[in-house]
Amino acid sequence: MHHHADRRHDEFEKILTEDEIVLRSKFTSERARKFTTTRATLRILISAYTGIEPADVRFRYGPRGKPFLLEPGRERDPRVQFNLSDSSDVVVFGFASDREIGVDIERVRHLERWKKISARFFGEAVAADLDTLPAAERDREFIRRWVMEEARIKATGQGIWSRHTAEAAGLTYQSFFPAYDYCGAVAAPGTDWSICLSGSPL
Repeated sequence: MHHHADRRHDEFEKILTEDEIVLRSKFTSERARKFTTTRATLRILISAYTGIEPADVRFRYGPRGKPFLLEPGRERDPRVQFNLSDSSDVVVFGFASDREIGVDIERVRHLERWKKISARFFGEAVAADLDTLPAAERDREFIRRWVMEEARIKATGQGIWSRHTAEAAGLTYQSFFPAYDYCGAVAAPGTDWSICLSGSPL
């Protein structure tokens, strides 16, 4: 979703909770604008899946801040698992009905420290393989691998070094491309799932 949905700002204002409005007040104007659009859209989408009114959607947060849908009587078993990611002016929402999910997107760009980052997080062998690619292809492949790392972190709710935990070991990954020059990845447990992409929800 591009932030073109901002034109519905007045409608979105009515959906946010008091806590969200207080949190938003701490942001810069640009970040506050994105927060309003993104959080309200998340509420609208959850409402479409669950029948809960957007303004009545409530969240709980894991130890590292990962949000979950909070429903009375289903505190540990929400009907919908979700995750979201934004980069520049693009936002992606991911939903699953029966398992946790992590989603991440990034705009493809050149990073001066790509080799050091690759060796540290992907391993020396991957860094060496990346070094053999033409510059533009290398930048895209680096970002493609990086969003997979981020999707893992968000699916497990654990830290950057969680790749060897039991939760991470059970994940599978799928890549997608949400917009021109963007890479995305979804991580979720098991192998019996697939990505179903749709356009702007609004």
